[in-house]
Amino acid sequence: MSKKHNRRNKQPKGPQLSEGERLWKRMSVAIGDNQELWEKSWDAQSIAELVIGAENERKLAEAERIRSEDAMKHMEKLEQMKHEHDAYIKKKQQEAQGSGASKTG
Repeated sequence: MSKKHNRRNKQPKGPQLSEGERLWKRMSVAIGDNQELWEKSWDAQSIAELVIGAENERKLAEAERIRSEDAMKHMEKLEQMKHEHDAYIKKKQQEAQGSGASKTG
């Protein structure tokens, strides 16, 4: 017999890190290659300011990148619409010239 799955007893996905390990990862990403910050003596307040500031900067940069990509997609769509409209007008003009030439001929 197969084992029935209980939706309430789901196992968490991904590596399960302690709060200290998660904080260390966030802090080391925020510090990056800045040797001065690695050598600094930290207290809870300055750690919080560093991590929150760095994460906010990343979020703002990501939001700006998304806005920029959306603007580019919109411009490409407008260019495509203009191209299609120009092709439609050209086709209609050619049809009008073709039917006008057959009436005079």
